[in-house]
Amino acid sequence: MNFFIRQLKTFFLIQAVVLNVTFAADTQSTPAPVDSASSTQWVRAEIRKIDPENSKITLRHEALTQLSMGAMTMVFRVDDKALLKQFVVGDRVKFIPDSRAGQLFVTEMKKDD
Repeated sequence: MNFFIRQLKTFFLIQAVVLNVTFAADTQSTPAPVDSASSTQWVRAEIRKIDPENSKITLRHEALTQLSMGAMTMVFRVDDKALLKQFVVGDRVKFIPDSRAGQLFVTEMKKDD
């Protein structure tokens, strides 16, 4: 019985070493995650609501592939309230999304041609 227990301990020790080596190799080949996920990919959307007092805009948008999100309607923040004055509800726009600290932002937006 002691032989079997030693064999089992050896097996688990080897498995632990293999997992640690595999994990270490994976973490070195994968870049560290960043807090911000942004790109210059323009996304088409339709404005559903504008809330200039809170610097927010609600958009029904296409898939945000760079953020791994499907098409949906959601609220985005804007850094500059002046951006919101250029648009009205119902406008079709193109925008560049950005994710910072778990919040979604519109970094640029223009009317869709």
